[in-house]
Amino acid sequence: WLADVMLSSYPQYTLSYTLASAFPATVQRFYDAVLEPVFNALVPILTPLKASAPQPVIYAALVSADLALAAASCIFAITTSAGTLLTCFALAVSAKLLRRVPANKESEAAAGP
Repeated sequence: WLADVMLSSYPQYTLSYTLASAFPATVQRFYDAVLEPVFNALVPILTPLKASAPQPVIYAALVSADLALAAASCIFAITTSAGTLLTCFALAVSAKLLRRVPANKESEAAAGP
């Protein structure tokens, strides 16, 4: 039901893909324990919905689902492994620091020589 999206280049730019690349064992445990039963139950419902929904709605749903899956994956990792808590914290701090870099460069440019 989602093969056209999954076989495109889109997945490599998602947060879920990044987490799966960084923590393959944890994400696989999350998939096996949580996602697989949910997806098996939802595929019969989602298939006709995807066929009838407008493309922008599908893309918005996929982006929202990606964010939700990434958050749920982090929560799963935190609750199943204390070491992963530190990793998620490090990723959050890194993301925050990366967002600050352009702001610092702009403020330096505004200050002048």
